[in-house]
Amino acid sequence: MAAPSWSISVQNFVRGIDDSTASDISQLLLKNEVKLLEIVEGLGKYLTDPDTGVRCRGTGLLADILHNLTPDLLQDKEVELLSVYLCDKLSDHHSIQPPALNGLLALSNCNALPDGVAEKICSQIFKEVQNQTLAQEDRHHVYILLSNLLYKKLTELQKMEGNFVCGYIQAMDAERDPRNLVIAFQLAQTITRNFPLGVFVEEMFEVTSCYFPIDFNPSAKDPGGITRADLITALRGCLTASPKFGQYCLPLLIEKISSDIQSAKIDSLDTLAVCCDVYGTECLNEFTGTLLSCIRKEVFSGDSEELITAALSALTAIVKTLSQGVTQRVSSTYLSEFLQDIFKECKRYLLEPDLRLISPTCQLLQSVARASDPACWTVLNTVIPTLLEQYATHNQSNQRKVILDNLKGFLEASGTFTYTDEAPSPVMEYKAPVVEVLAAAVEDSSPSLRLSAVQMQRMLLSLSGVLVGDEVGQLGQQVVKHLLSDSDTSVRDQCVTALQAITCLNVEVMKNIILPQIVSHLHNEPMETNAPCSFEPTKEYLLTTLTSLATHIGVVEIVAREILGFLTSQTDNLSLVSAKCLSTLAQEHRSHQEIVAYVYETLLQQVLLVLLKGSSNHGADGQGADGSVGDSRGECGGVSDEVVTELAKVFRYTAVYLDRRKAEELMQTVCELLVRGNMAVVPGADVKLDSFKPLQHTSPSSQTRLVAVLTAVLCSLPREMQIPDVMLLLQSLLQLSRKSSHSFTRNSATKCCAGLVNKLPADDSLESFIKETKEVLTGDLELSPPNPSREKALIIWIWLSKALVLQGHAEANIFIQKLISLLDDPDLGLSAANGFLTIVSEHEDVMTSEMSAIVQLFYRQKLFIQNVSVLTDKFQSAGKDAKPCYLMAISHLLRFLPKQVLLAEVKTLMPIMMQSLSCVETDLLTSTLTKVTELTSDAPEIISKYIDTLVPQLLKLTTTSASMRVRIAALQCLNCLTVLPTHVTLTLKSKVTKSLQSTLDDKKRLVRRQAVVTRGNWFLIGEPGK
Repeated sequence: MAAPSWSISVQNFVRGIDDSTASDISQLLLKNEVKLLEIVEGLGKYLTDPDTGVRCRGTGLLADILHNLTPDLLQDKEVELLSVYLCDKLSDHHSIQPPALNGLLALSNCNALPDGVAEKICSQIFKEVQNQTLAQEDRHHVYILLSNLLYKKLTELQKMEGNFVCGYIQAMDAERDPRNLVIAFQLAQTITRNFPLGVFVEEMFEVTSCYFPIDFNPSAKDPGGITRADLITALRGCLTASPKFGQYCLPLLIEKISSDIQSAKIDSLDTLAVCCDVYGTECLNEFTGTLLSCIRKEVFSGDSEELITAALSALTAIVKTLSQGVTQRVSSTYLSEFLQDIFKECKRYLLEPDLRLISPTCQLLQSVARASDPACWTVLNTVIPTLLEQYATHNQSNQRKVILDNLKGFLEASGTFTYTDEAPSPVMEYKAPVVEVLAAAVEDSSPSLRLSAVQMQRMLLSLSGVLVGDEVGQLGQQVVKHLLSDSDTSVRDQCVTALQAITCLNVEVMKNIILPQIVSHLHNEPMETNAPCSFEPTKEYLLTTLTSLATHIGVVEIVAREILGFLTSQTDNLSLVSAKCLSTLAQEHRSHQEIVAYVYETLLQQVLLVLLKGSSNHGADGQGADGSVGDSRGECGGVSDEVVTELAKVFRYTAVYLDRRKAEELMQTVCELLVRGNMAVVPGADVKLDSFKPLQHTSPSSQTRLVAVLTAVLCSLPREMQIPDVMLLLQSLLQLSRKSSHSFTRNSATKCCAGLVNKLPADDSLESFIKETKEVLTGDLELSPPNPSREKALIIWIWLSKALVLQGHAEANIFIQKLISLLDDPDLGLSAANGFLTIVSEHEDVMTSEMSAIVQLFYRQKLFIQNVSVLTDKFQSAGKDAKPCYLMAISHLLRFLPKQVLLAEVKTLMPIMMQSLSCVETDLLTSTLTKVTELTSDAPEIISKYIDTLVPQLLKLTTTSASMRVRIAALQCLNCLTVLPTHVTLTLKSKVTKSLQSTLDDKKRLVRRQAVVTRGNWFLIGEPGK
């Protein structure tokens, strides 16, 4: 009988001719075309061959085959027999151990792992394998094998008790490879937590703690490899795995904290913070004195902010551990003894006249106070009286500010805990003197002291249960006084933050006491004040402040009413500020359902009334049926284009977050009003108009500008919501976009049309509209220049192109190709180039994912890849006047391009980018310089080829460009060139440093600052140590 074909493959593998045998045989096993028993029998003569090399290759083939099988293919009996055989192989020649371990690793992944197999494997490994004599990969296999067995058969392995612990300690001992150490640390942690260590406690600790602290710097060539943080976390898990490690670990940590290596100090302190809770009070108490001394030294020395933070966190953890089991605020415990030691050290620094060490001392005590309620009570009762005494003793503002800042830290620490009537906040006892001190401090002439005082008032207001009854209102009145009178901006900003705390604490105080005072000023009823450095608040400031305070529905209702009263103000800025305040309210609270409901049910109706009243006045720019246009400011009945824009945002922010029923109601109302012109849908609309047709281009602009509201609502609705007569609406919007003489109206109508096209399903009606629109716009674009209709048609074309590109529509490429052809047009070329920026940029008012627009993934990359070759080819053949337009278009496409796509095309684009640096357009230059800067680090070999051309051009831009942004970008690009190889840049060093000397006298400070950095780095090229 002829031998099976796979037996020849086995023979070739053993001879080293073909290494693909394992996968081929595995496929036969998976297809059930051959049995595993047959394979083992076929391998038999190689597995028992006298030649060690043959046995090694045979065992390796068996292991590879097992790795290629699915976990559920082998039966219990097969796994058991194979494991017995491979375990026996571990006692064979040392060269056969690696493939045998690899085979056992494959078996450990099987679902069917019989009882007793795991114990046998581990016992044999610990007995026969000298782990640290193996190669890194083979040791890795051992660790993964043990990990798999512990995960699947932990209960079985626990029966080995000390034998397993001892065996693992020997297997891990002296491991050095970081890839293996991460797994070894995890295994050590699992073993420590789940096995009785018995007499091996110290050995288990020593085998892991010898790596502490971690001193490992990963290779820059392996960014996805093991990091120092990975090793630190894994080792820390070992050190905290058992409370029995405390007696060994704490002395080790003290030793490392006392070292001179900062990274070791920080690692030790961070580890201490984690260990405290595990080791417990009894173990920790033995070392508290030494630990306190070490921590105090680091905090007082102030060598590093990171080190101080780690020391304070460790101290908090120590106190928290010592507080375990302490139920009374005053008791004789380890905690009280430790606190006495701290106060003994710290009190003298608190009482020093020069306050030299008061801040680090207070930092130390604040970290203690944050640990537990008993600790907080003890610390605050000791420290607050001392600080108040120091405040009274010192008269200088800067000293008092230091004291207040530290006092604020203790108030903040007290807010960590929850208090009751039986156990009130420790601040309660000192509330009156603290409030008195702050009342005097906010009247001081020093702005910094006033700021600290207001910050403390905010802290008091945020503390639950400290201020009761009328105290909240009284303190709030003090804050309002300075909100309306203090000349320092930072103080007033902090006053706003403090008043926001009142809203959270007691909204009734805000509604009945705070708001009336601010509103009285808003209505020209100034409050008398004797505060120093006073200023007179403007109505704009007061409206903005009220908006900032509206964080609760009850406050929002009051504030919105006040803002609406100023919306139709004849003062341009006041009307605009009011509109911005309403849009801010809608934006900041759009996720607050109660406030969204109020905006929908009340505010939107009031806004519509204001807009309708504005539309009744044809005002200065009221465009009549003859198409005439007046004043370009766009004002109308106190409602300007800018105001309409802000009010439209109120509709947009609200519509996105409405439920389906309310969204449909809003759509019906807006369509009935603005599409059909039925003002009766708005209750209270008593506006007298001969005709109200906002979508007719012959209507006054005071009416047509309201299409911005239509855009805000319709383009924010879910895609599945049906808009009535949408095709007729699109036709009306298109006509308005083409024929209106009011630019704001045209832009709004164009965006609305594009936004709707983007959302509509690709059916026959949409295809028909796109076809007709394309023909109409093409006709307008082909009119003889100069003609305003061409520019209008181009804007519509650009926005429709964006809608189709985002949707991935089949017509998108046709629209883009037309746009590219217009780059050669003398009149429209620059606008067409900027159209590419419109297409790839995000616009918050239309076609965003939040507004349910269809936005394909990677549409920018797709747009670039499809058109970059066309643009570059046409650029080469374009005339002198058209070349800048092509450069601008390419630059806009590059602006949002991911690095990977850019690098793939960099060889083609680099010559074009070099020519872009000769243009004068600021946006083009800035964008190009940014991309060249990025490529310097991503593709240095490409940039090096152009260095001789690039550097002179950059030097020219640093002095001749009129734009500060361009000059800074050119200097930054020059600075990045210093990372190129020295032989590339050294010949240009003298020229660059000499040329940049004049830039040091640039009239702009930011340019001079960048010039200093860039010139300094060029000076260092070729120097030792560079």
